[in-house]
Amino acid sequence: MTGSSEQSSLRWAERIANLLSSGPAVGAALAVALFAIGTLSLDKLSYLGHASDELRRLAIRVYGPQVAVEALRILAIYVAIGLVGGLLSSGLCTLRDLLRGRRPSSRLWRIGRHLILIGGLHAYFLGRAMVVHPQLFADAFYAKGGVRRDLQVILTDWVPPGLWDALLALALGLFVLLPARRFIGKLRAPRGLGPRALIGGGAALGLLVLAVGAASLSTAPRRAKENEGPNIVILAIDSLRADRLEDARYERVAPRMRRLSRQGVRFQSAYGTLARTFPSWVTLLTGREPHDHGIRHMFPSWEARRRAGLALPRHLANAGYRTAVVSDYAGEIFGRIDLGFHHVDVSSFSFYEIVRQRVISAHTHLLPYLATGPGRRLAPPMSGLPENADPLLLAERVKEMVDRVSRGKRFFLVAFFSSAHFPYAAPYPHYQRFTDRSYRGPYRYHKQRLLHEGPPSRADIDHMRGLYDGAVLAADEAIGRVLDHLERIGVAKNTIVVLTADHGENLYEPGLGMGHGDHLRGDSATRLPLVLFDPRQKRRGRILEGITRDVDLAPTLAALVGHPLTKVSGRDLGPQMAGQPGPEDRAAFMETGLWFTEDLPEVGEDMRLSYPPVLGGLVNMDEKRNGDLVLSPQYEELVVAAKHRAIRTKDWTLVYVPLRAGVRTMLYDMRQDPLCQRDVSALHPEMTQRLARRLMGWMREERGSLQVGSYVLPGKSGGEP
Repeated sequence: MTGSSEQSSLRWAERIANLLSSGPAVGAALAVALFAIGTLSLDKLSYLGHASDELRRLAIRVYGPQVAVEALRILAIYVAIGLVGGLLSSGLCTLRDLLRGRRPSSRLWRIGRHLILIGGLHAYFLGRAMVVHPQLFADAFYAKGGVRRDLQVILTDWVPPGLWDALLALALGLFVLLPARRFIGKLRAPRGLGPRALIGGGAALGLLVLAVGAASLSTAPRRAKENEGPNIVILAIDSLRADRLEDARYERVAPRMRRLSRQGVRFQSAYGTLARTFPSWVTLLTGREPHDHGIRHMFPSWEARRRAGLALPRHLANAGYRTAVVSDYAGEIFGRIDLGFHHVDVSSFSFYEIVRQRVISAHTHLLPYLATGPGRRLAPPMSGLPENADPLLLAERVKEMVDRVSRGKRFFLVAFFSSAHFPYAAPYPHYQRFTDRSYRGPYRYHKQRLLHEGPPSRADIDHMRGLYDGAVLAADEAIGRVLDHLERIGVAKNTIVVLTADHGENLYEPGLGMGHGDHLRGDSATRLPLVLFDPRQKRRGRILEGITRDVDLAPTLAALVGHPLTKVSGRDLGPQMAGQPGPEDRAAFMETGLWFTEDLPEVGEDMRLSYPPVLGGLVNMDEKRNGDLVLSPQYEELVVAAKHRAIRTKDWTLVYVPLRAGVRTMLYDMRQDPLCQRDVSALHPEMTQRLARRLMGWMREERGSLQVGSYVLPGKSGGEP
């Protein structure tokens, strides 16, 4: 009995040893080690590029248990990937052993070759992803300097994705097929390799073949036979400057969008009221002023969101349309307000999501798998990472949504691409298209915000502009894919297409800085690209010069499809598109957003009423709504009162700047000074007074507003008019 027990124990020990030396076990162990490395690298949290130790402590205090659950979820993903890698390694090793006719007797060598294979496969995915999405890995490599920086630069400059694929195929082929030279024609089951191992290895290889086959299959798109139209598709790019559709220098930057603008009607002088994403989209889709619908900044209260009023998606949904919006990280605003969309496929935003994103982004070795389309579905916070805004992946989601909503008679869809928004994180090869590869500054792959950063050099500015143009080109290609899909499924002839943006972007023009919404000088951030293509109209390929506004879009689209909107601030542009002249003296009115920090060189302390920064008490975390960020109520009136306002006419811009010592009014001659560098109010007092009266009249339209001397104090905004 004793001998039998010893033999049984030895057999069990052998089985356990074989299990621990198998590919899946080695893969799982390696995955756990990589998880531990990533967890140790998690140090601090940030929002919009602003880091805060207080934010980290708050996250631990409020979301400690959730962070632990998130860590376990990430560990599970690691282990699953390790198991799959281990299965592939087992299959490859089994095939090699089959060709050699024997299995290595050394268990240590069997473990070692699994480590080599799994590590090699992981190195392939990591290196390839570092080339395709270098922004995701810049903090762990380029920003560290030294060998790590050199490694990432070499990979992104000299090892394109296709070469990675070829190297992988060559390495795996050599590993498996080299033994065939001696044993070809002598295939037999290798010694020490039982039927179960053969079956397991064959199954692993079968999974690999199926995965490759599934990835290569493409099905013909279903034609939307039921759809009658007229449909509406709004294709928008965050921070897209209007000059990219106009200036001949940018023909290579936006070829598909420029082609669409030549086919449709382009509005040369379209202006947004508030150059920040949340209020801008509410204005675009309601046709009402921000002081009317009540969304005045990026962190509105839930009460303000409920009182925003009727938006075009709900209006058309009531008329029988299927409505949808699809977006990546900047489109999270559509998940924070109900505008009447039936389908909302956007990223999430809350304090908790910021925590989840930071936890995931710390795991550098997991990012190659999560930066893909399937990976984003597995880990939704990836869609909210600004460094992972891949418009081509978003285009696939848009196409899927088009297929879904076009099954009805008519649909309204918004596709909002974030790639051109800060930090201009374009995927391969677009981040290289317009940049100098010799550049080694801090913004090599994207324009991240750096703590205590000084003024950028000329090389920095040129490089950032190149990154921006690459991001626009990536979105341009994605938009082309969506337009082609509309043709393939047969709805293009019934679909009105709008090409626009929520706002433009300053790109370090003299005195204007970078970004949008902080000031109202120049037109780069306030002027919108606006193209409207209606396939039913014969008058196409025209440019309309008169001033139009973001509030005009919703009433125009509603009228074009026969469901007019009432109670709007904008006007229907249909008559102007049909050839009728627009009003000669129309003006655009604008206001700034809130200032996220106190260190804005373009809006110094002498040019603003101050309040705390976003991470310094300006916003609160709503724990009842999973950490949604809302403006602290005690700052609401101050934030609105501190706004700069402006009126833009054909030739002039007048800016209202409230200060503690009084209101400063600046007048700029846009014909002679388009960058607004010289205040000429003293030279043109009559024009200054005339425009100031018009601007004050617009500001006083806000219900409950009060004029005290030259100040206009805010009233109660929002709700149905």
